Amino acid sequence: MDANGPTLALCADLEADGALPLRLRIAPWCRPGDDEEAVEALIRLQGTGGRFWRVDGAKLFMDGTVDNGTAWLERPDCHGESTQSFWPDPEAYTRVIARLHRAGVPTATHAIGDAAVRHVLDSVAKAQEKAKAKAERERLSQKWWPDRCATGRRSRDSRTPGATAGHACR
Repeated sequence: MDANGPTLALCADLEADGALPLRLRIAPWCRPGDDEEAVEALIRLQGTGGRFWRVDGAKLFMDGTVDNGTAWLERPDCHGESTQSFWPDPEAYTRVIARLHRAGVPTATHAIGDAAVRHVLDSVAKAQEKAKAKAERERLSQKWWPDRCATGRRSRDSRTPGATAGHACR
């Protein structure tokens, strides 16, 4: 899913050799600190691929995991950790989501903590409001169990959740 290094060339080579036994949808990572040029390059990469693989989306990370103290929680965990976003400037994430949304790029964001989930939901809602349209595909991945308010919002919106309970214990 990351498209780091020679991933895309390897996919092309495997397909050319008839050795790609399944279809792959690749969503390259968009990291904190990626400048506008890097985001635009990610947008241009969309649709690259062959018969059995293609670049279709972007993967972002809003936080880490509760079990190692890197989730972004509304309140610190029992060790006083999990209090910060993976993005040093969470508003930069909001701007990147808006740009990807305007370009029609589907996104998947790793968000475990309740503060991270809330920020992702707010960012996508803001991007949709500005575009006056629902996102074609938005996915909130690896989420922790947020409060009822965030869960209710998610069910009314166009995001698809995924959950990994193993990252939500400390």
